[in-house]
Amino acid sequence: MEFLVWLQSRPLAVWVAESTSLFAYPTFLLFHTIGLAVVVGANVVLDLRVLGAGRRIPLDALRKIFSPMWVGFALNAASGAVLFAASAEFTGVKPIFYVKLGSILAAMIVMSLIRRSVFGVSRTPDRPVPNAAKAMALASLLLWAGAITAGRYTAYM
Repeated sequence: MEFLVWLQSRPLAVWVAESTSLFAYPTFLLFHTIGLAVVVGANVVLDLRVLGAGRRIPLDALRKIFSPMWVGFALNAASGAVLFAASAEFTGVKPIFYVKLGSILAAMIVMSLIRRSVFGVSRTPDRPVPNAAKAMALASLLLWAGAITAGRYTAYM
């Protein structure tokens, strides 16, 4: 708890939490939302394609979607860290917040496993998607839904 108090008392955290400037809390929340849209949106596109939606789009066309995912994740992580610091004493003691973080970690691991399974060196463009990749895509969708839900509940639980 002492760490949370210390973190929340840092000048940036105080400014974000207490300033009426649009460059404080609203801007960091905007960045967090944009990062979320990029990382989750790209994941949903890939997951749905792996599950068989949009078959006219070659799976190989999505090979480069991972770079925007990582950029979105970095933006989300950085803005999320600042938002967390602004209310560390309140948020850091909530189990639902750790459910959110665990879901994000698991979703990012699954994303990396999907990349390896679908776009690995042994994969040829005309080979069917492995069933394991389809199961991971479904898990990814559920993990992201859980992370978003837990993130929203963090404010109310």
